[in-house]
Amino acid sequence: IKSIFDFSASAQEMGKTKVLLDKSDEAYTSLSEREKLFVDNAQKFGYEGDFIGLLAKAKTETRNFSRPIENNMNYSHEAFKGYFGDKKYQQAKNLLRPIGSDGSVGIPKQNHRALFNIAYGDLNGNKGGDDGFRYRGRGSIHLTGKQNYENVGKQMFGDKNYFTDKNRFPDSESLDSWFSDTSNADSSAVAYIIERSNRLGIKPDSTKNIGELIKGAAGEVQYEGDDISRLEPPTEPRVAVAEQPLPV
Repeated sequence: IKSIFDFSASAQEMGKTKVLLDKSDEAYTSLSEREKLFVDNAQKFGYEGDFIGLLAKAKTETRNFSRPIENNMNYSHEAFKGYFGDKKYQQAKNLLRPIGSDGSVGIPKQNHRALFNIAYGDLNGNKGGDDGFRYRGRGSIHLTGKQNYENVGKQMFGDKNYFTDKNRFPDSESLDSWFSDTSNADSSAVAYIIERSNRLGIKPDSTKNIGELIKGAAGEVQYEGDDISRLEPPTEPRVAVAEQPLPV
């Protein structure tokens, strides 16, 4: 039996080891209450891997758990083009903040929605329309894209259509409400990484492997007509958080 904070064992050994939550471990007792809750929920929902590595990724994705729902697309022109490619930039450039301005210069709320649909409209099973906004980043690792929502629905409820069923979740706001619940936010994050771990055969037993599994929760990002084949989690809108309230 090993503490969840002891990962000196090899991945093969970890696979044969029952991992228990040692709440007397200094690495656990030094965590904030929200961090402890995330670790507790991760174990509760069946996660066995590098808890601290997963916690670090969750904190990065959600700005230290302050943003379970991604609402901000306040990119500079250069950053948007760099992350999403020239083809999408040409569609987005008139919706972005003025060239040369910093994050303190905001954009209208409706522009954020349009930019989500441009940037993510064809990613991870999204089929255009409002999919980029509807299936934008939510939960403790910012689950992104219709395909990932389907995978998590299948993992959690045995129903790939659980989150895409518009009778259950008629609009984006109803999905926002579900993922804003702390337990739901954490359980969906665990379901995402377990599903990908099982499917890809990558054990979440190191920071490197967790990064490979999460990829900003964008999963296998495939662009049509752009040079970018992988999308790491964008950082620029996070810089603007302290300067400008995000739209809700």
